[in-house]
Amino acid sequence: MRQLMDRIFDRYGSEAELQGTQAQRIRVFFESVNSKSRQNMQIHQHLLGQLPQGQYICRFPAGTTVNPGDTLKYQGRYYRICRVEEMPGPAGSFLWALCVRKGSEAE
Repeated sequence: MRQLMDRIFDRYGSEAELQGTQAQRIRVFFESVNSKSRQNMQIHQHLLGQLPQGQYICRFPAGTTVNPGDTLKYQGRYYRICRVEEMPGPAGSFLWALCVRKGSEAE
């Protein structure tokens, strides 16, 4: 089953770079969580400018070493990994991560 999931990530996933204990290029499924919660609807200003909004879900292939606090670079933007869980799927397991976009000072 893991071979099938690896082929799905290789064929349909998008390229990203995971920066944790070591940088690694991987293929992921990345999507925005479009929530109408107050947290996502309000614009937050900081002394250094506008804070980024939104939450994102990233799916990693099983066996990827990813931890909360790691940074994901996807399409030129940087995201902080907040939470990671292993999820079973119909064709094998994968890692599910909740991400938030980092501010421009962190990029």
